[in-house]
Amino acid sequence: MSSPVSAQASKVWQLLTASSTVSSYQQAFGVTKEIIQETAQLLWLLFCLILVAGDWFWKKSIAAGQSTRTWVNDLIEPKERSATPTQTATEMWEGLVTSSKTMANSLLVKAKQQLDVPIDESASAPTPAKPAAPTPVEAPKPSKPDSGV
Repeated sequence: MSSPVSAQASKVWQLLTASSTVSSYQQAFGVTKEIIQETAQLLWLLFCLILVAGDWFWKKSIAAGQSTRTWVNDLIEPKERSATPTQTATEMWEGLVTSSKTMANSLLVKAKQQLDVPIDESASAPTPAKPAAPTPVEAPKPSKPDSGV
């Protein structure tokens, strides 16, 4: 007569040493190992994604901050250093006139080259716009008081 403990231990030992149990556990450990490896790979890829996204966000944030700072500075500084609208319009007009003269002169030189006409070098050089020199004004002379009235 065997005791119930030894009978139960015998049953457990037979289950553990059965060929089906060994193959089942080998398969389970293999699947578990594969799950752990794939999970580790996924975690590594997520970590890399977080690093790349963080780097992108960091660079974009710095660029946005710098452009905002430039925009704010441009809003503030022009009041301190800006020209009047008349000066700005005059400068734009002078630039337009100068570029038009240069373009017309360049077009004329190209046309002369196409027609094999000799090019006058002094005429082909663009003349820079000269600011108009103010005309000197003489100070008024004091008049003599009339003494014979």
